[in-house]
Amino acid sequence: MRISFFTHCLPLRDSHGAAETCYSVIKFLASQNHEIILNIVADDKEFNISQNNSAKISKYCKKINLYKIPKRKNLIKNLLTNPINFFFPNKSLIFPSYDLESNVLSDLEIDKPDVIFIYHWIAAAPVLNSKVPKLLITGDLVHMPFETRMLYRKKLGLDLEFNPGFIIKFLGVFWLGYHLRKQMIYMLNKADDGGSFGWHDANWLKKNGASKSKYFKTSLVDTNPEFDIKKYNFNNNKFKIITALSNLESTSTLSGMVFLFKEVLDKLKSNIGEKNFEIHVIGKGNLPSSLKKYVTDKNVIMRGYVEDINKEFDTADVVLIPTAVFLGFRCRILNSFAQGACTIIHQNDAINQPEIKNKINCLVGKNGEEVSNLVYEAYKDIKLRKKIRIEARNLYLNNFSPEISTPVILNKLKELVLNKNGI
Repeated sequence: MRISFFTHCLPLRDSHGAAETCYSVIKFLASQNHEIILNIVADDKEFNISQNNSAKISKYCKKINLYKIPKRKNLIKNLLTNPINFFFPNKSLIFPSYDLESNVLSDLEIDKPDVIFIYHWIAAAPVLNSKVPKLLITGDLVHMPFETRMLYRKKLGLDLEFNPGFIIKFLGVFWLGYHLRKQMIYMLNKADDGGSFGWHDANWLKKNGASKSKYFKTSLVDTNPEFDIKKYNFNNNKFKIITALSNLESTSTLSGMVFLFKEVLDKLKSNIGEKNFEIHVIGKGNLPSSLKKYVTDKNVIMRGYVEDINKEFDTADVVLIPTAVFLGFRCRILNSFAQGACTIIHQNDAINQPEIKNKINCLVGKNGEEVSNLVYEAYKDIKLRKKIRIEARNLYLNNFSPEISTPVILNKLKELVLNKNGI
């Protein structure tokens, strides 16, 4: 088949969740001798990354098309000059990538794909009116990060604001969120099939009107094919905890940092002892002023960006990813499973992956006390850590490896082509 693959970022290994998922799917499809035409519908930052690094994915693609999304129009100004947009907004006010439709559809006429795969809502907008069969599978619900950043500022360590500018911004975010919800349902219904890589999100979409929505398991390239439990050191001088593993300024990571520092750190000092553990915070970016005092805590080591994240997974006693607000799902957790790491998460991060089972393949807590107790339990119990490592690796192999997860996507693409041809 000739597959037109639409996404909003450059598919790359060892980058971020969306890019890694797209990379894994493309690599698998190409390995099955399908022709991939990659279409990247990107904002300025992602466009520049794609332009400068497309050679890293080109061996799997017959062709790469790059589209730069126009900047979003000023919402407040637009609504004031054209009040009808408050009730019936132009679609490009919600997703500016709609303005790329004519260019994208023209290129599709040239490329003549048999089927279209779409990863992200942003990338879906300009291709929805194509007559080529379309499979749309998304990551997170697109409104969640914006609204969470407004509603849970305290949990994110951000200052509360009560000035007129912030109130206008607050109202604008929820106006946009309302229309983003409507657009997501509209997009999935315009596609021939699809859903989400999150179980909860797929069900939410279905309950809210996207009748075809279903759960697809995330595809991630195997980073540790030679996994062997015997190679790990379970007797480190200091118990090594790694955390963050992403941009420190992102909503999900911020919530985890506030939770860790304010609800877990002191309990670990009491349970494990200050001299017996280290928390390695991995990721670029800056923490808000409310968390700056923890940067100099003697149990906290700010590592910044690291070149080899898989080495960190291997040398850590536990990986701690406690997202204290529900956002969606984090591929970093699946990366941790793929590497066979003993992983401790907040229950918010298990909602979208029903395969995660507490004390079977992961350690899952719902508050600071439970999470700190699980860290202490892992510290005391080497057998538990070994078990979780082995079962986390099995969880990845049996659910999220490309050989298991991606054939489901491929079969759905084949089905769409057969349906179009009346077979």
